[in-house]
Amino acid sequence: MRWGRVAKFAVALSSVAGVILTAGVHGAGADAPHFPGGGVLALGDAKLHGDFSGMSVNSPLEALAPTADGNGYWVAAADGGVFAFGDAPFLGSMGNRGLYAPIVGMASPDTGGYWLVALDGGIFAFGDAPFLGSMGGTRLAQPIVGMAATPDG
Repeated sequence: MRWGRVAKFAVALSSVAGVILTAGVHGAGADAPHFPGGGVLALGDAKLHGDFSGMSVNSPLEALAPTADGNGYWVAAADGGVFAFGDAPFLGSMGNRGLYAPIVGMASPDTGGYWLVALDGGIFAFGDAPFLGSMGGTRLAQPIVGMAATPDG
C-alpha cells in the first residue's frame, strides 16, 4: 500500500486565545511553504517559544501540540522525530524507529506527555499520556489524518 501526503499544515490551539501553525518544512523540501520563524507561526495571543530557523530536519513537520499552560509546544515530524520548545519537555520520539507509515497527528492531555498517530492508525504514547490502544496493523477504510485529546485527556 502506498501512503500519500495528507496535509501540509498542522494547527494547534494553545490554552490562550491564539493558534500556532507549522508548515511541512523539510531540509530539501522546495515545495513546502515557508513561514518566517522556521516553520512555526504564532497567531493571536499564542506565543512563539522556538522554531526551526537555521535547522535542517530529516522529514517534513506534520503535527504540533501545545503544553497545558500554553508556554511551550511539541512539533512532530513525519519520521516520528519530536522537537520540544518552551517549557515542553522532550519525552521521547519514534525517530529512527522504522515506522510502517508516517506520523500525521499529535495531541497532548492536560497531565503532560503526548501521543503521536501514524497514517496507518499506529498510536505511540510518551510521558504521562496513557496508551489506550492502537489501530496499527488493522485494515482501515481511510488513512488517519490527525488526532485530538478529549477534555479529560
